[in-house]
Amino acid sequence: MEVWGDSLSPMSGGRYARTRALKEAWQHDRPNFLGISYKDCLSRRRLAEILEPFIGRGTKDAISKPCAEAVEPSLYASKTELLAACRALAAQMPDGIFPADSWLRKRGKHSERPGPTYNSLAVYVTRWFGGTRAMRELLGQASASTTKWTTESIVAAWRAFEMEHGVTPSQCRGRQRAKALPRAIVAEGAKIYGAAQRLGIVEIARNGRATRQTKWTREHVAEQWNKFVMTHDRLPSECMSKMRRQTLPRAVTDEATNIYGAAQRLGLLAELRRNDLE
Repeated sequence: MEVWGDSLSPMSGGRYARTRALKEAWQHDRPNFLGISYKDCLSRRRLAEILEPFIGRGTKDAISKPCAEAVEPSLYASKTELLAACRALAAQMPDGIFPADSWLRKRGKHSERPGPTYNSLAVYVTRWFGGTRAMRELLGQASASTTKWTTESIVAAWRAFEMEHGVTPSQCRGRQRAKALPRAIVAEGAKIYGAAQRLGIVEIARNGRATRQTKWTREHVAEQWNKFVMTHDRLPSECMSKMRRQTLPRAVTDEATNIYGAAQRLGLLAELRRNDLE
């Protein structure tokens, strides 16, 4: 049996789709091969229907053995059961509050916490109820979902999100990325970006510094221009083409663009270029 994942072609360049097609072609004449979507595994009823032609209809006794307690997906046959499990987990927390997704999955600042992970529970909470915030509302804990964002916490969340998912919160806003990524990740990115936007620190979150708040004087522009040339062995104007942006780090091309723009506004381009030629 093969459990297929989501269609990841937009992110893998079609590699996943090709791999799946090759596997299906290899197994096409095997009557005992079964390929199913991972989403079907999230519903015990749906999974039973798919497996019935191969193993028959299971009974309740088949999942009531002690080992079933260690197989998390076997515990949630309905939203009612899941809600009861979440209420029980919240009661075990020191503050009585249902924990965040990062706590359930042991990610970010909770990566070293003791105890088991609750990956399946986190998936069910997101898929069936819409995430931690919605679950807390159902449990009467809506006030616990109010995050007090600061510049430091937003920058930390931005960096953690980018490291974990390979994209920035702002990149999740694009239509193509929004279609390719799971809804929970897009929602998390939107939450972080929205907080940065409300505090006016999107540039700080992106680059770790407020580039647009820099006061560009003629002396400062000349100093930064010369420093850039010494560091990168090329003019800022040579780092702004489409080709350069594909080969150079974003931080370098952004710095070049800021210096060039300031020099252009102050009418210093000709003088700075002449000095470099000399």
